[in-house]
Amino acid sequence: MFELDFEWESAPGVASSSVAATWARLELKSDGKPLSRFWSEPTQAVRKGTYSSLLPLASWAARNWWVLLNEGPALRDSRRGPRAARSTRAREWFRRHNFLFAREGMAYPDLSIMRVDDQIGLMWRADPSESTVAGRFIDSGAVVLPTLDVASELRRVIEAVLERVDGSDEVAVEELKADWQAVRASMADEPELCARIGTLGLDPYDEAVEALEGVVEELEFESLLVTDLLATSTMRSLTSNAKTVRDLRSSLRTEPTTRLEPAAVGVGEARAYAAGFSRAHWLRSSLGLSPDDPIKKIDEIVVTALGSGFEVTVVEQPEADVQAVVEANGASGAVLGGRGVRSMRFHLARVVHHALFATSDEHPVRLLTRSHDWQQSASRSFAAELLAPRSGLEARIGDAAWIDEAKLAREFNVGVPVIRHQLENHGLA
Repeated sequence: MFELDFEWESAPGVASSSVAATWARLELKSDGKPLSRFWSEPTQAVRKGTYSSLLPLASWAARNWWVLLNEGPALRDSRRGPRAARSTRAREWFRRHNFLFAREGMAYPDLSIMRVDDQIGLMWRADPSESTVAGRFIDSGAVVLPTLDVASELRRVIEAVLERVDGSDEVAVEELKADWQAVRASMADEPELCARIGTLGLDPYDEAVEALEGVVEELEFESLLVTDLLATSTMRSLTSNAKTVRDLRSSLRTEPTTRLEPAAVGVGEARAYAAGFSRAHWLRSSLGLSPDDPIKKIDEIVVTALGSGFEVTVVEQPEADVQAVVEANGASGAVLGGRGVRSMRFHLARVVHHALFATSDEHPVRLLTRSHDWQQSASRSFAAELLAPRSGLEARIGDAAWIDEAKLAREFNVGVPVIRHQLENHGLA
């Protein structure tokens, strides 16, 4: 459970009446554990929360409501935090998702809120020691929570702030009122449309997206398949990506099959890469494979894990954002062609991931895409660890002063970038 625990406080000397009226002691918690412990420079002590106005936080949450609850971690390096963001796209993503961009001089922690499949992920990072004069937040961590829990808590704060500033005609208050009135109206009239546009990282109230509403509304796919599609699309590419999905689905052949029944591996894990690694270890163990030997024939893994009825159809299409459709109940997958042997091995490993871990009775069809949404990132980590496991790399590297990445790539039959990423991600480089 996510908690934004606050108590109103007096704010002598604060010029703005709305800021003063919403001054509070703020403490953030997840399942009772603090997320906002603050080391105070003046007192040389740690306290559980900070003193700030909640008006900027409420305004930011209302303005970004649909994106906060629906856009996933679409950036490869989102876990590294806004201070490490270099590209404009990365900074804009954090502007929509991270409390630092709500600060306006207030003491809020480095906390990102994002969709993780059909739930909400929270990721928070300690401030660097030199970040502030008054002190710094010292907690780091990540958690996955039900969407309703997070949405309810954000709503509670917004409405508490509005109650405190009732009657104020300050510009910031008027903007918050207008934003929240629009959100509440959309909750009643068009929640699915707004959620879908939010998944694209767009503001549903922006006039520029009006032309897109018809396309988004008419997507006839299952709920999480739509989420996968939107997470990898832009305003420009959505129509062509939707056509790719339709074309790929039309090539699938439905036959009964018997697949492995995966344990609940990686469920509730906020870090996609950690879920991917643990799922790869589970599969190797379940299939009786050595934890560190190369996999010679990925086709055999597909059949063993997903059943002989699972058919992989290679479709020759130009490279696209949507790379495959994976249907577990129907037992088939369509994979875009034009890949080399090593690339296809990696791709088929991702198909195995999605068939076992991303699909379910409730959501039988999912997409593999180019995006860095949670399931896509988990599938890449899974494929890398399945094909080139850490223990296998460690055994071959030993105490060598120099690592021959090309030799390792040949032995494990993967691309050199896969080896390089594994070495870096596991701290072996």
